[in-house]
Amino acid sequence: MKIKNYSRFLEADIWKTKGLDKDYLEDIEKRAKSEDGPQGDFGQLIQNVQRLQRGKEDELTKLAEDIILKEYGNIIEALNMELDFKIIDFREMMGDDTKNKMDVKPSEPKEKPQSQSQESEKDSGDIEGNNEIVDDSTDEDEVAKRKIINNIIQGSSKNTHRLIHMYKDDIENISQGLLSAMDKLIKTQEFMEWQIHHDNPGEIIQQGMSGYSDPQWEFEEDKEKMNPDDLETDDLDDVEVPDIEGSIILKARAIDFVVLLHEAVKGIYEVLGGGGIPENPQTAERILSQTDSLNDEFEDLKYGKYIKKDILKFVTRNDKIQEVPNGFEYVFGRMVELPANEFIEIFKGMLQDSLKSRKWVDNTIDEIIYEFKEYRSQLDEYERGDNAPTNRNSSNDIETDDGEDYSSMSDFEIKKLIDKALDRKDFVEVKKLSGYLSK
Repeated sequence: MKIKNYSRFLEADIWKTKGLDKDYLEDIEKRAKSEDGPQGDFGQLIQNVQRLQRGKEDELTKLAEDIILKEYGNIIEALNMELDFKIIDFREMMGDDTKNKMDVKPSEPKEKPQSQSQESEKDSGDIEGNNEIVDDSTDEDEVAKRKIINNIIQGSSKNTHRLIHMYKDDIENISQGLLSAMDKLIKTQEFMEWQIHHDNPGEIIQQGMSGYSDPQWEFEEDKEKMNPDDLETDDLDDVEVPDIEGSIILKARAIDFVVLLHEAVKGIYEVLGGGGIPENPQTAERILSQTDSLNDEFEDLKYGKYIKKDILKFVTRNDKIQEVPNGFEYVFGRMVELPANEFIEIFKGMLQDSLKSRKWVDNTIDEIIYEFKEYRSQLDEYERGDNAPTNRNSSNDIETDDGEDYSSMSDFEIKKLIDKALDRKDFVEVKKLSGYLSK
């Protein structure tokens, strides 16, 4: 046990992160070198994408929402999440209030190791302000856990390359040639990430910021949005998360279609990954200070693509995961809730194909499938009720407490109301609402 001051914490080094062996990271670097090289001048590629989407921003924004809802709709529904997407120009990006609040100054260059006498001198002193007694062994595990989670988040956000090819016809129908331009831009950017050697790479992200995601919680009690990033460090001790129903507004802004998809997926995974942040506010702040800088993000973008790909391959070897939409996301959500030492062991076992990790994943998938089928069974049971309206166009239109007609709502909105009714065990309401779902 040592007394430490937050101001002296250094960033987590991926090469010293528990659960990530040197041989594995070296293998990632070899795999990265085998990828396609640059597809043209980076600046010109950006301008080309901008030119091809100009005047079609609203159509592309709508397509991005449709893609995200189709690919991640089940987990979005489970998280009670609403989407707020928009493609904006660079001037809007630089002037956006939310973006400015989210800016994180790149961390200071890593300090040189200090002598034992210097260490003792700084560690001695009153435990005041941001000083506290810290268990180094616990912190090491928590930092490693958060570092790995961030790599999975960033790796998942790079799923955009797969998505644009899955929806190539929709993209080309809006702007012919845009798909090819985006493909070249993505490949060039990923190549450049491995060529950049900078003492403070976070500056590159900050100066060239082209998008962001900002999940905000809106509680039904007062409809007040809360973003943890708005809180000062000194306020963390007083934070109490209300135990009330609410929704998450996922705000995503970007200067082009590719980045909008990237930020949307990252936002979904950030919400899921938030379940792994320590509950103690001071511990959480201390861990995040070592893992969530812009320098960290640059590193996580590079290695995360391969880390996510490897654990996805391990998890999906169990074919039963296909029985639940967004099955991997549910497994990830369960995984981040594990204690840090267990999380690291399971994660490392995924990379090494261990029997323990295989068993944990298979059992987790079975649990998720059981819960999913139970939920669907409940819905089916009440949909068969004699008193349920036959369909959403029924003449027996019923208004909500706010005076809105159920028949005017989407399936997504109806299902959110059904979830709340099930939580209240208001089965009469479930039965009524089920009749308004599309058949």
